[in-house]
Amino acid sequence: SIDEPSRRDVLTTLARGLAASVAAPLVAVAAEEGVPSASYEGYGGMALGAGTMASKTRPESGVVLRDEPSRGDDGIISAELVTKDGKVIATSFLSPWKLAQGMNYDVEVRDKSTGDSAYLQVEKAPSAAAGGDADIASVPNAFLQDRVFKSDGRYGAYGQPTDIKIVNSVINPTTGFKELEFKFSALSPTYAEVPRRAVVSATLKGDDVVMLVGGSTQSRWGKGGEQVIRPIVGSFRASLFTPAKAAKAKDQGFQAGVRGTQTKFFDFEQSACESTLGRGMCD
Repeated sequence: SIDEPSRRDVLTTLARGLAASVAAPLVAVAAEEGVPSASYEGYGGMALGAGTMASKTRPESGVVLRDEPSRGDDGIISAELVTKDGKVIATSFLSPWKLAQGMNYDVEVRDKSTGDSAYLQVEKAPSAAAGGDADIASVPNAFLQDRVFKSDGRYGAYGQPTDIKIVNSVINPTTGFKELEFKFSALSPTYAEVPRRAVVSATLKGDDVVMLVGGSTQSRWGKGGEQVIRPIVGSFRASLFTPAKAAKAKDQGFQAGVRGTQTKFFDFEQSACESTLGRGMCD
């Protein structure tokens, strides 16, 4: 069985939530080619202020964490999410980068030098697909597009994304997840429109749609961005548990299927992360 959270744990969680809700928006910093990011630091040696860069508030990812997410030596990111009915969604994916830290991130990884990134997002499923025997195929592409590019999401940090087009939509035969590829433009902190590409892996777990969203700028996409982002998003796994079963699975080394389904592709002379993403690609 799972131990009930202590009073100290509850108070700590409440304090963190309160701090995040009352803190003034941080001054935003543009990563390579206007990729949304945030930092306390200046950009290019300049002191940033209201007249130089746009500020942003914390993106709404819908993620409620049961514990702190982690990244193993094999590059597997693991995160347990809590649903409104008290169940646990165990998620995992491979990443060449460490978890992003700070109040603007839930479960997100990013390459600071290029701006390539991937993050988890959770949305309540449309009523027609919630519960029962429905699967992700019953969730319309229009719904997924609307939620990924919502104004308070990661890509809407500085304004509503525009020119959104679905390039491809398939059901992954291995995972059963729906995978979509998008072309769109997002505003940078300097309000410049930046053409971007994104790949989404989405699954339906109970009443929730759980997504891993990976993206890069259009100019990066053809210069290595696609080769990095696709394996990350393709490695996404998620399973729904009652809390007791989730604890048992965790004790058995459960990684939401990532390690087990990809072992045959791994070269054990290098890390699992490098086997999938390439030598020298993992921190």
